[in-house]
Amino acid sequence: MFFGKKFLYILVLFLALFLTFPRFASADYAQREKEDAVLNNADECFKAMQNEDFTKVWSLLSSKSKSQIIDSVYKNLLKANITTYTKKDIEQDFSVGGPISKSFWSGYLKNFSPKMVLDESVWEKVEFDGDKAKIVIKYKKATVPFDLKMYKENNEWKVGLIETFGM
Repeated sequence: MFFGKKFLYILVLFLALFLTFPRFASADYAQREKEDAVLNNADECFKAMQNEDFTKVWSLLSSKSKSQIIDSVYKNLLKANITTYTKKDIEQDFSVGGPISKSFWSGYLKNFSPKMVLDESVWEKVEFDGDKAKIVIKYKKATVPFDLKMYKENNEWKVGLIETFGM
């Protein structure tokens, strides 16, 4: 026989690895695509916030964040004896970047700096749990990282802003 047993073993091993490699590469590629989608939407949200593009911010927030913002604004309007707005009116105002939206985001940005997340932090990793993800972010002055919560809704990753940072 022209080829030895050692050569045949190596050939079989090589073929086995070669034939299974595309499966591993494909899984890695899918995982990277998933991570990129999460990271891109989070990054886009904070950049929109920094640029005061509040309609874009609103479009990238989780439904729970939106609901909590609407409830909070509604309660504050009622406390101020402003009863002309329904929750639906407030939601519509946020979706078009109206005066209520601008007022809310102006106040929010007095207490929260998107620059802190974009420029002064290291985005360490993304962890998935079904339709939920968290981006582990380490702020330069913090001793421990925080988890930015993300949620997959209607096939898009949304930022859990209020779930992560509160109001």
